[in-house]
Amino acid sequence: MSKILVVDENIYEKSAQSLEKLGFSLIKMPKNDVLEEKISSHPDMSVARIKNDIFIDSTIAHLFGEAASIKKCQRNRTSGSVYSYPESIEFNCAAVGDRLICYEKYTNKQILEYANKCGMKIVNVKQGYSKCSVCVVNNNAIITEDDSIEREANKCGIDVLKISKGHVKLHGYDYGFIGGCSGLIDENLLAFNGSIEIHPDYDRIYEFCIRHCIKIISLSNENLYDIGSIIRIK
Repeated sequence: MSKILVVDENIYEKSAQSLEKLGFSLIKMPKNDVLEEKISSHPDMSVARIKNDIFIDSTIAHLFGEAASIKKCQRNRTSGSVYSYPESIEFNCAAVGDRLICYEKYTNKQILEYANKCGMKIVNVKQGYSKCSVCVVNNNAIITEDDSIEREANKCGIDVLKISKGHVKLHGYDYGFIGGCSGLIDENLLAFNGSIEIHPDYDRIYEFCIRHCIKIISLSNENLYDIGSIIRIK
């Protein structure tokens, strides 16, 4: 069975090669014209994995074929040409076991309905880029730079490693986020676009992941770069 990841078309070439050597096929997300250009090819702006189902913006659904797990979603607002923040963050939510971390007010209605149907707890935060800001380690552990996410995740029993911000690059912004440069590509394998060893909190990140039985891998030796998450869809 093929293993498929969705990545930004601007992923480091070395990172893409590393993933392919690990046996993954890549869907490289092109720019989505309804989003601001700088982040328009970020997967987590148009795709969300909740449990074993994949929710995607219907305008780019053709990229994914007819897989049974794909759920095509209309955006909450259907008029207008380009969505700006916070209306643009409908798919930018992080599923952590039976918890969904998101800015509830702006999250896609179909995603919220599905989460409620599955009995998931909605962890409402004011950080719209919730998936970008959450590096999911396993069903009960995350890494984040965000204060509000740390606070609300702790309240619902998630083990949180809070790290320093500003050490992930993102063109056009002061910095990117740890969730945006990473992805859990296998049950026990967390991958980073760039070198996680360069991060000043690397030792803490390594120890946290080891404690949760997760292996971490740097896909290239470059600076960590936010590509809107690496999302496994199969």
